[in-house]
Amino acid sequence: MSSESESAGAGRPFTAAELNACLKVLESLVADRALVASVSAEDRRRLLLAAGRVSRLERARAVQRELARAFRKNDRRAQKSADAALLDAVGIRAARREPVFRTPDAPALTPPAAPGPPALAAPPAGPAAEPAPLDAEASEDDPSGPRWPQWNDDPALPVP
Repeated sequence: MSSESESAGAGRPFTAAELNACLKVLESLVADRALVASVSAEDRRRLLLAAGRVSRLERARAVQRELARAFRKNDRRAQKSADAALLDAVGIRAARREPVFRTPDAPALTPPAAPGPPALAAPPAGPAAEPAPLDAEASEDDPSGPRWPQWNDDPALPVP
C-alpha cells in the first residue's frame, strides 16, 4: 500500500491525492466562473452547498444550535399550552369565566329532622359521680370551702 492510502485510514476521510484534486477543481472554478455552468444542475447545487458549508463552518454550527434551540422552545411552548388547557378545564376556573359566578352549594351539616316531637335522651345508667372541685387548691380540710372565681382575682387590683 502507498503512504496516501495509509494516511486515509488513519482518521482522515480522504487521501492527499484526493485533496489535491479537489483543490485543483476549486481553484479552476475560481479562476473561470463560467466553468460552473458546464456542471449539471444537481452537481452544481451540491458543489456550491458544500463549498459554502466549508467556508462558513461556524455558521453551519450556529444554525444547528439555533434549530435545536427552536425545537426545544417549541416543545416547551406545547407543554405549557397543554398544561394551561388542562387547568382551564377545571371546574372552578370554568365557573369563574361565566358572567355570574355562582358559588357551589354548601353540603348539609345535619340531616333533616323527622316530623314529630323531639326524642329525649335517656339518662346514663349507673351511680352519679361527684363533681370535681373547681380549684386545685380547694380540699376538704379547707374550712372556707371551694374557692370560687371572683372578678378581683387579679392581685394588682385592690380588694374592696
